[in-house]
Amino acid sequence: MRAVQIVDYPRYAYRGMMLDIARHYEPPSAVEQLIAQAAAYKINVFHLHLSDDRGFRIVINGFPRLTQIGGQGSVGTDGRTMDPGGFWTQAEYRQVVAFAQAHFMTLVPEVDSPGHNNAIIMSEYDDTSNPLLNGDPQDINCGQNNPPQWDYTEDVGYSALCPDSQNTWTIMSAIIDQLSAMPSGPYYDMGGDEVPSTILSRSQYASFLNQEAPIVRAAGKTVMGWADIAGPGTNLGTPTIAEYWNPAAGSQPGTETGTEAVAKGMQVVMAPANHAYLDQKYKAGSAGNVPSTLGLSWACNQGCDVDQFYNWDPGSYVDGVTDRNVIGVEAALWGETIPTLSDAEYLAFPRLLATAELGWSPKAQRTSEQSPAYQDFIGRLAAQGVRFQTAGVNFYPTPEVPWGLDLAAAA
Repeated sequence: MRAVQIVDYPRYAYRGMMLDIARHYEPPSAVEQLIAQAAAYKINVFHLHLSDDRGFRIVINGFPRLTQIGGQGSVGTDGRTMDPGGFWTQAEYRQVVAFAQAHFMTLVPEVDSPGHNNAIIMSEYDDTSNPLLNGDPQDINCGQNNPPQWDYTEDVGYSALCPDSQNTWTIMSAIIDQLSAMPSGPYYDMGGDEVPSTILSRSQYASFLNQEAPIVRAAGKTVMGWADIAGPGTNLGTPTIAEYWNPAAGSQPGTETGTEAVAKGMQVVMAPANHAYLDQKYKAGSAGNVPSTLGLSWACNQGCDVDQFYNWDPGSYVDGVTDRNVIGVEAALWGETIPTLSDAEYLAFPRLLATAELGWSPKAQRTSEQSPAYQDFIGRLAAQGVRFQTAGVNFYPTPEVPWGLDLAAAA
């Protein structure tokens, strides 16, 4: 009998997928299905975006209004009941964490702060009878609207919690402590992205994060957030993980968050939007997806197909951010246009497999559609078409892949 030795190990320890259930609600069963699908390709981190301007999706004891009020909308709701949203109980959250662990996957909860939290503000602004608050919860609101108001569009950058409000920290401490007390992985994601200086000054923004990070650490978790958290004035300690989402590459304007993260000793997860955002259209314009309303294009104005997800290198994408700093990659699926699991599958597959390949396989010359590495990859990707069909996965049959099936790509 011939002896065979197989040596196989991942390039990066962190190989992630993010799902936004705040902008459009997804039930635990749908999330579990997506976890199982991603785990089949050695994705080992599932980042769950639980709260944003349109929805707060997890019960927090002592603050019932967070879900009773904050959990009832989605993008496009506009006060109607056609898309009423929803929320998870803590028991359901534990169930999903256990399901992820059974699939060798770590779940990372994210409650974005200090911006992207109009749902929290709308829920607690008038919560004057809550004995945990000081009777004047209006002081949590540092957003542009006072009193606050619902905005069920795709707008960002208009809400913020006030760093000088004790009520802010009563609410945030309850959220952090309760999420951290439920079994999950080592990380708690604070968010930290897209807070304009017209809403919070740089010093206010830094003050918020500098107060939140010790609460996360006291709860036994490693601080994580979007790479904006590395900006001027923040002092979050180590270990801290910064997720780089800006499309900018090399030394272009916008790469500062990556280099600032390295300068502050943070580890980096790479997720540049034009190479890793699954919510972007495959093709530019209304032909990009079916239906035409599915997907965005701000980061991929020419479209982002499999080649765009594959042909980049996480360890050299930003000057000065190398594999000494990068611990992994993540494909992010934001929920503005994604009301159903079927829509999520269509945007994720087959592009998620390119991210999985980057996270596991050794560094290669991934430079163009003609490179040997890319040609080898799409040949192996083609074999997954039958698997997708057999499993009933709603995937995009991109013409870039020689599927060898009776498939027609969307026109």
